[in-house]
Amino acid sequence: MAPSAGFSINPPGSKLTFGNAFYLPLAAGFYRDKNDPGRYQPQATALQRTTYLAPTVGYKINDEWSVGAGIHLSHMGIAADQYMRAPNLLLGVAEILQDAFNCESGDEPLQPWLALCGGNVGPWDDIGALSINVQETLSPTYTLGVMWEPVDWFAWGASYTSEAEMNMKGTFEIEYTDDWSGFWQSVNGSVLGAITSAILSLPSGAPREAGNVSMDLVYPQHFQTGISVDVHPKLTLNADIGWTDYAQWDAFLFRFDRNLEFLNAARILSPDNATPNTLKLPLGFKSQWNWAFGMEFHASSRLDLRAGVEIRDSVIPDDQRSVMAPFGGANLYSVGMGYKWDKNTEIDMNLSYLHSVETIPANTSCNLNCDNITNIIYNPYAGLDVKTSLRVVMAGLSFRKRF
Repeated sequence: MAPSAGFSINPPGSKLTFGNAFYLPLAAGFYRDKNDPGRYQPQATALQRTTYLAPTVGYKINDEWSVGAGIHLSHMGIAADQYMRAPNLLLGVAEILQDAFNCESGDEPLQPWLALCGGNVGPWDDIGALSINVQETLSPTYTLGVMWEPVDWFAWGASYTSEAEMNMKGTFEIEYTDDWSGFWQSVNGSVLGAITSAILSLPSGAPREAGNVSMDLVYPQHFQTGISVDVHPKLTLNADIGWTDYAQWDAFLFRFDRNLEFLNAARILSPDNATPNTLKLPLGFKSQWNWAFGMEFHASSRLDLRAGVEIRDSVIPDDQRSVMAPFGGANLYSVGMGYKWDKNTEIDMNLSYLHSVETIPANTSCNLNCDNITNIIYNPYAGLDVKTSLRVVMAGLSFRKRF
């Protein structure tokens, strides 16, 4: 449910129209079961932008031209919960050594020089759970618009919404599994392990880490233009093209208020993406133009029937695909209707459907399933073939009343 509301005021005889609205320009999220194979990227997430104040003014220059401008004040929030694992070659070696040491027997053959039996670890074992929540309470953008109606049967319009630079702040928490913590505690309790950990800053085996986190994020700018043509007294055709600057989402950079154990380990293998207190998640998104086409059949003086399609090309390159955003190229199909209850009351309804399927062979996306030793951030399905299927169904209802 994504409620919205707005109003506009046009004094009789005035060329000015004033308006305001509350709405959600961006809202997405999902929840996966605890045994879902996608729970590592992530189990639950929410991405939301809420525009709570949007003072806007429109001006009718003459019978053909109208222009408008508005300031939008918004709240932006991102939250995610996910299980973590690290299917890396080094953890595979650790698991083989544990088997060789016969850890299940409880013996430590190389004690006190080296201890590896404090907890069962391996490339496909959970190492913990991460929870993160960041937000920006005041994120302003501006919008400009223009419309040209030279004749009764043709109209052209365009709009531009600016980008918004944000420094989102919030909290994080990492709960490690007993096996992961126990393994590193035993390693650090041995002579060679303590020396190696001191040199490489390996994890100490803390059961939990928590604190504050921030990230810089740009809400992308957007441009859209389109035409509307009455090809028949009973039929109107529309065509639009829109562009969103998702190239701004090249990577997400998280800054933590303290050094973290898992980042100390990650920076050894991936120094470009991790430091003791920063984490960079490469995305590589690209800007994209999308076409949309619609038709409206004027069935009667009260009833309009509508249908349309938006051709959406993916903003995610093939080598950056993930389960976190399983959104490949897909078409958005919509049907709707508008009913004029009386001369001052209108009701609109719509139903939309989108289905996106992606097949990602092993070792083709280093945000998902690469198996190189340096692919540690974040690659929970290393060496696995992955297939995703995303279905989105949306229904809308709007009510407009003139006074």
